[in-house]
Amino acid sequence: MLHSVNMKTILFILVFCLLIVACRGSETAITSVTIVAVEPTLTVEPTLTVEPTLTNETPVTSIDQIVGTWMAQADLGDFFLMIQPDGTVKVAASLEKMDRGSTDSWRIWIEKDQILADDYILCGGEIGSYFGVIYDDGTLKFTAINEPCSARMRLMDRSLPGRLTEYILVYTLVR
Repeated sequence: MLHSVNMKTILFILVFCLLIVACRGSETAITSVTIVAVEPTLTVEPTLTVEPTLTNETPVTSIDQIVGTWMAQADLGDFFLMIQPDGTVKVAASLEKMDRGSTDSWRIWIEKDQILADDYILCGGEIGSYFGVIYDDGTLKFTAINEPCSARMRLMDRSLPGRLTEYILVYTLVR
């Protein structure tokens, strides 16, 4: 339906332009142009969401709940996130790079049910805060509450708004 409305609009504009060009050729010709307003009817189709649709989630209240190596898929490729018991977080684009020693790292800790992140060299000492939940299927999702460091947010939560390839990260435990 939307396609036929677009075609009608294009056809209308084309006819209107032809009439204008035809009228300019003869100054004595007087033509009457009737403009017909076509009101498109849009049908809303469901969109795919990257956000899990699971209803049962467990808030992350302890680092012990999320210790391990997690993987999330994004349009840019996979992200591997290793969380150690002391709160050290390391990120790499593959498990091989993670095993060789990722240099992308920061520290997280939990205060008042918020996950705080600090010590990322790209962030200049800025502290970010997140909510973390574990869904029934075992996946992990961080949601930024206040994150002044866009580089860290792109690795924990999601891409920045307005990017061509937007994504939301949902991590799955791999080891």
